[in-house]
Amino acid sequence: MNLCIGTTAAAGNFGALARAGHTHLALSADDGPLAEACRRGDWRYLKEIRRMADGEGIDFSMAHAPYGESHDIALRDAGRRRRVADLMSKWIDGCGILGSPVLVIHAGGESGFECSREWEEIQDLNRDFFRRMAAKAEKAGIKIGVENLYDELLKKRGRKGGRFFGSLVDELLSLVACGKPCSMGICLDVGHANIQGLDLAVAVRETGAALCAVHLSDNRGGADDHLLPGRGSIDWNALIGALRTSGYDGALLLECHGHLARDRHRELYSLLIDVKCGFYARTVEKFCKKHDLNR
Repeated sequence: MNLCIGTTAAAGNFGALARAGHTHLALSADDGPLAEACRRGDWRYLKEIRRMADGEGIDFSMAHAPYGESHDIALRDAGRRRRVADLMSKWIDGCGILGSPVLVIHAGGESGFECSREWEEIQDLNRDFFRRMAAKAEKAGIKIGVENLYDELLKKRGRKGGRFFGSLVDELLSLVACGKPCSMGICLDVGHANIQGLDLAVAVRETGAALCAVHLSDNRGGADDHLLPGRGSIDWNALIGALRTSGYDGALLLECHGHLARDRHRELYSLLIDVKCGFYARTVEKFCKKHDLNR
């Protein structure tokens, strides 16, 4: 298993990251230039990014597609839903160019629901979307990782329904079944799962061979704090042990930007390579050594 990091400022800092020992990166829709290039289909820009990364021995272990209510794949408005699907399709093409083997996409349903009919409609819209995207992902030679969210997210946004489809492993597996094993898998966000109250070791076992990406961060079970491992309530020994027992050999994305609350102008890459911010880098190093993870 390789630990990878995500940053929205990687393009101009590949050399510094590589020298600091971070050669496995995750790309994100939060990266403005990258997101704009995918939206416009500017494949020349993406090819240049890959050329720069290759020159420093850096790989893109996974990428995260646009997310949030405006990019919900289960929007009820057909026109808006079509535009979201078109954008996700471009991200699949982009991942193929960048050499990123996994594109993480959130399950849809952020608008909530008011009756059983709407709950069933959300499930149908999710399955329809992933059937179409799975076929495209197979052609592009990548895999879609459906990421779990958590029910509490709907409550915090004032939405009705009380359930977020894709928060439970069996729901994720039903979406994975929309495509072939080579094109569909599960991205397990352990922070989200902790808020949902899942037993993480059990969740790993239940995902089985479908697990294709893991997002790591800690919290105390009430909010998605994105804390460093050991700062919340997650049992990391049990989680890493379950991942090893399962035979998972994919990437582990460290999503621990909660510490940026007091210093949001600093990018994650600077926290990893700047000696003035040694605490973060030392914590990551200790975590890797304790659990025998590659960087």
